[in-house]
Amino acid sequence: MKNFAARHLAAIASLDGGLAQVKDPEFALLLRQFKSDHQESFAQVMALARLEHRNPPRGWRGANTLMKLEGRLAQLRGTTLTTRVLHFIEDQFTTAYREAEAESEGMRHQVLAALAAKAERRRAVLDAHLAPKPATFASLPARTCMRCLLDRPGAHPALTRSNPHTYVCAACHDEVRTEFPEDLARQIESWPLQVRESRIITKALSRTSKQRAHLTVHARLAGQPETPETQAAPMRLPARAAQPPATPSTAPLVVERAPEGLETSYLERLFDYKKLRSDW
Repeated sequence: MKNFAARHLAAIASLDGGLAQVKDPEFALLLRQFKSDHQESFAQVMALARLEHRNPPRGWRGANTLMKLEGRLAQLRGTTLTTRVLHFIEDQFTTAYREAEAESEGMRHQVLAALAAKAERRRAVLDAHLAPKPATFASLPARTCMRCLLDRPGAHPALTRSNPHTYVCAACHDEVRTEFPEDLARQIESWPLQVRESRIITKALSRTSKQRAHLTVHARLAGQPETPETQAAPMRLPARAAQPPATPSTAPLVVERAPEGLETSYLERLFDYKKLRSDW
């Protein structure tokens, strides 16, 4: 687990190096999303290490060098070479996690399987960027949707804003419309154009909607089963054995009170101003 944690730290450092040099806001968004995924994966690895009573990992010495190299590549060679380097990194993560998953069991097996699936989805997104196809990119040069990280075609137009830079592809526009509650979905066409687009963009960039895109669109690209439900299943407590109904008691209720003198003394001390000031 230390090895996995150190790898995630190195990947985060390299993504930081790329973000420092990238000028394209949409490619920066892709790097930022990958960085967030690696941070979540690192947190999961550390949680598993704590459950297994392992020592925390140390930072990788080569992380700073890799960060500078990644930033230099992004500056000199552009996004294509940077994407290829990221693809190599994600391929290594996928292979390592799948090998470790095959050798584990129980909780460890479940965590490693989930981390391997996330690495496969990231690799599938990079595959799509390296070899654009009409199903994943509506036009060239390829753009990056802020929801699905692709640029898929759809029935409705893509939504774009300039300040701040925002881009939601046509397919995400279609899918987000179906995420509104039924009463609001019937009103979408009656909203003013600017209001309608703003509400769709706001919903598309919500964490729940973006996570749903990752678990459906990215899973489809990686050949995984789609799991659109992003909310955790409700915890079910074990059923209790049926007990007979309680019978009301007919005995009189007796309330025990403190002796009158003791209670009076307590109240006098409680509300005595001079005593409170001296004992505060």
